[in-house]
Amino acid sequence: MSRVNIWIVLLLVSVLVNGVLIGAGARSWFAPEAPSAPSAGEGPGRGFDVRAFIQALPEEARADARRRAMAERRALRDDFRSAGRARMEAYQVLNAEPFDPEAAAEALAEVRAARAAIETRTEGLILDIAADLSEEERRAALGAALRAPRERGDGRRPRPAPGGSSGR
Repeated sequence: MSRVNIWIVLLLVSVLVNGVLIGAGARSWFAPEAPSAPSAGEGPGRGFDVRAFIQALPEEARADARRRAMAERRALRDDFRSAGRARMEAYQVLNAEPFDPEAAAEALAEVRAARAAIETRTEGLILDIAADLSEEERRAALGAALRAPRERGDGRRPRPAPGGSSGR
């Protein structure tokens, strides 16, 4: 494998990993709510869990946050579709012969811009919700959203091993 082919493979892997991460984020955004609200006060874990943020809000604020999230759902879905199209276009450019480094860089910049649009919309929603909270409520919700999943005790079942039995 030539040196250029190795870089192409690495770029493709990077684009695919980003796609999986965006898909996982979308799944957690639109999945049903976790059954238990976590407690606050612990430091940040990995990433920001929008579902945990909303679940940790007081009931009235939680209902309002869900309404706001549903209002953004269509626009966010469009952002995810744009990101998917950008990833597919980048994949095609990265596989084109002859390889055009400038076109590849531009395609990957489009992928980054699409990802940034998703993050910007989500951050705007979170900031809008947080602006209406008391300091205590805001700290509790942000603390819950920033803890690692195993610290949250969010009630998610572990995924079965590939090829494993269903337990029946």
